[in-house]
Amino acid sequence: MILLKVKIVILITLLFLIGEVSAQSERSFYTDKSSAQVQTLLADLEVSKDTQRVKILNELAWTFHSLNPSKAQEYAERAMLLSKELNYTIGLKNAFHNRGLIYHTLGNYQQSLSAHLECAKISENIQDDISLSVAYQNIGLVFKEKQDYSKALDFYRRSLKIAQRKGNQLRIANPLNDIGEVYALTKNYSKAIDSYEKAYKIYESLKDSSGIALTSYYMGKVHLAQQKYFVALKYLLKSLQIYEKLLDWTNVAMLTQKIGDTYLKLDNLTQAEKLSRKSLEIAQKYKLKTISREAMKALSEIYGRKQNWQQAYLYQNKYIALQDSIYQEDKLRQINEMQKIFEQQKEQARLELLKKEEIIQKDEKIIKSILNYGVWVALIFISLFAFSLYRNNYRGRNANKRLKQQKLEITTQKNAIEEKHNEITEKNNEFEQLLEELKRNNIRLTDSIRYAERIQRAILPATQSLRDNFTDHFVIFKPKDVVSGDFYWFSRIEKENTSFLAVVDCTGHGVPGAFMSMIGNTLLGEIVNHEKIYETNEILRQLHEGVRDSLKQNNNQNTDGMDISLCRIESLENGEYKIQFSGAKSQLYLYKDEEITEIRGDRKSIGGWQREAIRSFSKQELILKKGDCLFLATDGYTDAADQKRKKIGYKVLKKTLAENAHLSMTEQGAALLEILYEHQKRVEQRDDITLIGVRL
Repeated sequence: MILLKVKIVILITLLFLIGEVSAQSERSFYTDKSSAQVQTLLADLEVSKDTQRVKILNELAWTFHSLNPSKAQEYAERAMLLSKELNYTIGLKNAFHNRGLIYHTLGNYQQSLSAHLECAKISENIQDDISLSVAYQNIGLVFKEKQDYSKALDFYRRSLKIAQRKGNQLRIANPLNDIGEVYALTKNYSKAIDSYEKAYKIYESLKDSSGIALTSYYMGKVHLAQQKYFVALKYLLKSLQIYEKLLDWTNVAMLTQKIGDTYLKLDNLTQAEKLSRKSLEIAQKYKLKTISREAMKALSEIYGRKQNWQQAYLYQNKYIALQDSIYQEDKLRQINEMQKIFEQQKEQARLELLKKEEIIQKDEKIIKSILNYGVWVALIFISLFAFSLYRNNYRGRNANKRLKQQKLEITTQKNAIEEKHNEITEKNNEFEQLLEELKRNNIRLTDSIRYAERIQRAILPATQSLRDNFTDHFVIFKPKDVVSGDFYWFSRIEKENTSFLAVVDCTGHGVPGAFMSMIGNTLLGEIVNHEKIYETNEILRQLHEGVRDSLKQNNNQNTDGMDISLCRIESLENGEYKIQFSGAKSQLYLYKDEEITEIRGDRKSIGGWQREAIRSFSKQELILKKGDCLFLATDGYTDAADQKRKKIGYKVLKKTLAENAHLSMTEQGAALLEILYEHQKRVEQRDDITLIGVRL
């Protein structure tokens, strides 16, 4: 039964790899975990009325402002109209607040500033100091984006002053962060770090994950500016992990690209390419033009360094096309502004003519009064009136002539802009044709292997599953190629109050290794979840036989197999943990009583050539306490070589684990990566790398 299921998995995988995957409908990698909350709000919206309806519309606008700005804008406008109709001041204030955030996300800073100023005005009128502090902070943010740093600092300090007066710790922390960012932009890094550290302490005391994520990002940027890349990675990775939990895809896209750029500075082109592609995918999904442009630019540089000129040219053209699109929008705005200026001048000329008509009417009244004093006096005044009329008409003709000349100049400029617009459109059409040709030449070469990567990543344990069972953990998974011969596996048996965790290194890497990982993953699931075999040594024996049967190794010369570290983790009633370990050419690293211990498995592989009649494996059991740590790894990390082909080795790995075991698992993972990249430098990765750490 196990062998039949393995064969079915391999057959399905082959069909996906060989078929025209470009015809498949595009699937998103990212799931909106807030959909249940959104559905609840939409259901409440259907039955709500008056001010309650305004509150729900504003909440929807806030929920969507970074996920889907266009949808958020629709909800904000509806909230604004209904608030005005109901004379609901608080609802109108919140609608302006949301509108300002949405326009900021879309990059329309002038509209964002107008909305936040309206919000501040309303907050001041109703004496809502907290809302006024928020509005001042948002106004400062807009001025910062417009690079008017003195005004930005002014409004940030106003916001901070109100918060300090009210004693609101969260409101104190937020402008402190923003003040730090202005100092960072003006390269006053010491003041920036001082401001960030004050904000970080407040967020930690409040357990505010959003604030911690934002401050971590800012700290990462400051260290990037000082070229402290590995310190920066630690902060940026921490920030990304939190934003992924919060489903904040704008910040996820931005941070993913920022981390990719950092890897690019470290000459880790494989990781930089992977992260830039991921950032581009998220940015295009949520229509984030600025992030899309940066990702395209990075990919062009990455492929240029790899001497893949075709891909480099492709992304360079995409980058130029997006730049031209932004340029077109700017020019269209200029045309509209010039049209407005023309209309204003036209209206001004009309008002001047009306004034002249009023003067003529007054002169006529004067003439009628003068006639009573005699013909001669009348003739004198008529002469004066005629001269005045001639002068006014002369001035009017000159004014009209100037107005026509201005209109002609505006029309000429408008035509020139339209001609430029047409040239840009024609150029874009040429780029589109070239891009289509390049797509046809490349899509069949890349889609199959990319889809194979999706399939392989789909079989790996979900991040949420590991997080639910090990709140403090890290996973380092770095394939040498797009797909990997390494994989990691996790299963939870609720009835037994037991979890299984394994790290597996299959023969080879790339596509051959990926096929072996599919076999291993399927067999482990069958043995534990369906056959209900829970002894680790027996699991390895069954896995060995399953691999040999799947590959028909009794009848051919195939010697492929895998090495594995397998742990069974059982929670005991007294709060301790019973650990059972079996390994095939692999080991387990254990942090207990402030020291690292290595527990070695058997010197036998899973699958491959077998001399003995029956291959059996041993098991080792031990009792651990809460706070102890387990580390499972393939040999890819220790075998990583530098320019002189010197490996990192097991001694360095154990030393690094021991020196950093007191830190959080996220920080330990960052430290391990820092050692890896510092050791490898420009040397290409030679094997798949997998390393997992969990704290009990």
